[in-house]
Amino acid sequence: MNSRSAARGFLAFLLSLPALQGEVGYAVGCTSKTVCALKESTVDIICTYNFPKKDKELNVTQLWHKGKKHKAVSLTKDADYEGRVEYSCGEISCIENSCNGTCALKIKNLTQSDSAEYMFSFIINRKSGKFSGDPGVKLSVTDQVMVSFASSTDPTRANMTCHNVPKTPSVTVSPSGEIVNGSSVTLSCSSDANPAADYTWFKEHEDSVGRSGQNYTITNITSELGGNYCCQAHNAIGRHNSTCFYIHVTETSSLTSFIVRIVVVSILVLATILLVFLFHRTTRASREASGLGEAAEMVGEVEGEVRDRNADF
Repeated sequence: MNSRSAARGFLAFLLSLPALQGEVGYAVGCTSKTVCALKESTVDIICTYNFPKKDKELNVTQLWHKGKKHKAVSLTKDADYEGRVEYSCGEISCIENSCNGTCALKIKNLTQSDSAEYMFSFIINRKSGKFSGDPGVKLSVTDQVMVSFASSTDPTRANMTCHNVPKTPSVTVSPSGEIVNGSSVTLSCSSDANPAADYTWFKEHEDSVGRSGQNYTITNITSELGGNYCCQAHNAIGRHNSTCFYIHVTETSSLTSFIVRIVVVSILVLATILLVFLFHRTTRASREASGLGEAAEMVGEVEGEVRDRNADF
């Protein structure tokens, strides 16, 4: 039997430490944080739960759902899981003052869209009687799984590792603001992939920029180097291209242009003030000079009259 066939019947059952849910005596212990499974296979995820014996006579309801507990909708009522989901919950047993139970979720004919976080909740028929395992169990569904056996004497227990076609990579740029001619810019590419992806950079309408690696730095950038840059994430399973990121290179920064404009305006204002000051000063000097001339003429006239009178005598 090959590893793919063996993996189809794999049962995910690795219990984590119980998670306390706000009140003493109430707890949920779910499977390991991540579970790996093949497409079209079946997976079982198991949780245990505890509550005080005093609540045993109350109605206890078990519930499996996707996502966080405030969006708890039973998978049995989700059209995407119709005919593919089963709950298998055992009898509740009590010892001294504590009761516990086990509940398994079975999902058949897995698809990649089933990859999600699954949570178990149990509801007690009283106020504030809802308790959930948080965080839940993250299920990864893939078409590539590596199976290894922990012991040659126990072929029923296997370790599974998911291998994925890289997800669509994303591109970020630093600095995030405007890019000025002569500055440096770094592009970063990231993708969720197993095995880890390698990255190749290229410019739109060009085969490649001749660089590989998760980060691509352009030093002393020019306007000719602007344009759409993309990255490709690839591993042994497949490859995926990112959406291209457009780099616009400006000759000067807007801050520099703003400062230049402020300086020019300031010089013009100061020049205008100086011209007005000089104009008023010149005008006042002219008026003062004119006044002195008139006074001199009056003095001359008076002196003439005095001379004339003296001559009469």
